[in-house]
Amino acid sequence: KAKVDTLIVEAKEQATHIKDQATQMATKIKDQAKSDALSEKERQLVAAKAEIEQEANRAKEALRQQVSALAIAGTEQLLSKEVDASKHADLLDDLIKEI
Repeated sequence: KAKVDTLIVEAKEQATHIKDQATQMATKIKDQAKSDALSEKERQLVAAKAEIEQEANRAKEALRQQVSALAIAGTEQLLSKEVDASKHADLLDDLIKEI
């Protein structure tokens, strides 16, 4: 009977050890998954910020081109008219309203 009791105690100890190992492994897996998720979140955030910056730069460039086109059009209008200060002022006012 003592041998059986010893075997039972050893089996319980082994079961406890296996359970502890499983708990540690589960914790490691959970921590790794959390770390991976945080890394992916950071990667996506960096990519989104870069995309936003690119879009902003494209919008700024488009705006610059539009302003340049308006300035050229306004200059062409001014140059095509006879030299008259009041007409130039009116044309500039119209150009400013368009911008």
